[in-house]
Amino acid sequence: WSDTYPVKGSFSDMTSSDFVHRFQASWGVKPTASAAAQFAALCTLVAAIEAANTTDPMGVADKLRNLTLEEFYGSISFDAHGQCQKDMYVLQAPHVGLFKSHDEFASIVFPDIHGVYQDFVFPRPIWKQHRCRYKTSECSGHGQCSLEGLCSCAGAWSGQSCEDEATVFESNSAHVLFIGLATLGSIAFVLAIGSIALFINRYRHKRIAACISALEAACEANVKASTNKASLQLRALGWTPRQVEEHIRKSKRRHSEESGVSLAYLLSSEFLALAQDRSGKEDPTFYDLKDAFFFGGRALGAACLCPRDGKPGCALVDTISHKHRGRCTHFLSWTWGYKLSIIRDALGHWHDVSGEDCAEEVFLFMCFFVNNQYRILHGEKTGAEDLEEVFEKNLARIGKVLALLDTWDNPRYLTRIWTIFEQVISIKLNVPVTMVLPREASQGLLDEIEQGKEGIMRVKNSLTRVDSASAEAFAPEDEAAVKNLINRLFGFHHVDEKIIQFMI
Repeated sequence: WSDTYPVKGSFSDMTSSDFVHRFQASWGVKPTASAAAQFAALCTLVAAIEAANTTDPMGVADKLRNLTLEEFYGSISFDAHGQCQKDMYVLQAPHVGLFKSHDEFASIVFPDIHGVYQDFVFPRPIWKQHRCRYKTSECSGHGQCSLEGLCSCAGAWSGQSCEDEATVFESNSAHVLFIGLATLGSIAFVLAIGSIALFINRYRHKRIAACISALEAACEANVKASTNKASLQLRALGWTPRQVEEHIRKSKRRHSEESGVSLAYLLSSEFLALAQDRSGKEDPTFYDLKDAFFFGGRALGAACLCPRDGKPGCALVDTISHKHRGRCTHFLSWTWGYKLSIIRDALGHWHDVSGEDCAEEVFLFMCFFVNNQYRILHGEKTGAEDLEEVFEKNLARIGKVLALLDTWDNPRYLTRIWTIFEQVISIKLNVPVTMVLPREASQGLLDEIEQGKEGIMRVKNSLTRVDSASAEAFAPEDEAAVKNLINRLFGFHHVDEKIIQFMI
């Protein structure tokens, strides 16, 4: 922000200059950019409240997402992630001769609100040189400001600002020439040494960056030989063993926390055979798989150290092949009560009609796989621990949600508190949600709609039976925690309205 910005605020009815004068009159000091930003933020909030005609947080948030407000602080609007999109101003301190006063040290050169691009100087002098020019009026016109911010006086002039005319003494010209050449030689030597040192330092940083990339790729692929090779290279470049080990630990933890299971693996005969063999059932639910995968002497990953906390017992995603895990591309909203056939049929149908990448390149945040179930199911932590912060962080990072319903006719999805919570947070963050149905249910929905008004009303009535206050979760403590959070953040009635709006 700059107090020279000329636009008059549409809400505040003030220019930057007006704001400065009123602020000074009230507080006796000039406002900082932070003060202007806070005032503009309050203007934006009140404008959204007036537009929404309510103080309800969700209603105001909806208005904020689509709001564009021209204020003395700048043009204020928000992107899909809620970040302010206001342009950052570029200020330039002009040549000392163009200063009108010491209070007007710089002016806006971008955006081009004054038509001053012809005065834009690039590359600009370094700051020390700027300060020298400003304070000394370019060395009183008797010299030039050096890169060190000091005046280099011309001819017979001397002093900090070249303001004093010095006495010139006669000297032996040959002696002076010798001293001058010796000085220049010393300077050239120092510059040569400095250039070599700078080149070596830049080369070293490039090598370190390349080794870090190789190390992280090796950690993600869990290739021990490549990890050792990159580690040795980093140690040869000056890293200590402790630094290398700490970077490996953090890298493995990040890859574990951000990895999802591939769609190709979920649809594979390999996973189907594993699920049927472990559960002893032809078509198990994921509650059946819970006991088969995470309890007993054959529990998957029980003996593996978790890369997130270093303790025995890791997330299921950490146990599967590298080709079947990768950085999440979609968040899957679903319930463990679904049978395996419903999951495979619905996701396969979605992939066939969506035009998404090949199944090997779609990676799902699927809680059964990506959460460390040993910590949750064995009582070390609840599924709802740090719920708001962790869930919103993951959802914002991934950016796409698949809502998997078993059927359109009274879906189980709308009776589970976890899926309701996932829906309302997706709406809050403005993350796109795609409804996914098994093939038969999808065709049934189309058939019902094609029957006309009566069919459409049956679909509407079925998909709008939402009662978050009565929704359930497998673990009572999770149900209580999620409901408490919903009630504190939004209120059950408001959540029900938002889910209904989405479903229809």
